[in-house]
Amino acid sequence: MLDLYEQRGDCILASWGYLDILGNVWSCVVDGGSWSDVCILKALPDSGGCEVRVMHIEADELEQSWLSSGGGETW
Repeated sequence: MLDLYEQRGDCILASWGYLDILGNVWSCVVDGGSWSDVCILKALPDSGGCEVRVMHIEADELEQSWLSSGGGETW
């Protein structure tokens, strides 16, 4: 998955690490400047694979969400 982001060439890995103490759930944030992806990978021990979830957000969506929640001025 990270190789695909690297091949794009327009984004960076901003944050990464395990979310649980057993090392079964790993997460990262990929920053593309005007967008970000939050990726969560959960190990599936029975199959040897993992479940992948990606949440994508565009900067303008974040700004609108911030303002509609009463977050104040834009940044």
